[in-house]
Amino acid sequence: VAIVEQVYLPDLLAIASFYPEWFGVGGGLSNYLAYGDLPTRGYDQPDYFKFPRGAILDRNLDEVHEIDGRDTEEIKEYIAHSWYAYQGGDEQGLHPFDGETELNYTGPKP
Repeated sequence: VAIVEQVYLPDLLAIASFYPEWFGVGGGLSNYLAYGDLPTRGYDQPDYFKFPRGAILDRNLDEVHEIDGRDTEEIKEYIAHSWYAYQGGDEQGLHPFDGETELNYTGPKP
């Protein structure tokens, strides 16, 4: 934890200031699922992660919404912009436990 607080984060902030144009790179979507990282008391205590677990909506990093990864209504995978297909249609969302892996590759031949 000390190396993260005393070395990693200060270095990250110092270097990032030289590349402001990169702040807008990536993140084409505005909603994210964060799994949490940088534990301060061990990985078995997620309440003490520097970066909390949860959903980030509309790129609002000030508010991380709690989620239950086992709740099939809270987390769904949508495949409309992927190389997969769902039997019930590509616009529906399925929980990862219920997801299907039907390849629908239409790109260039390898």
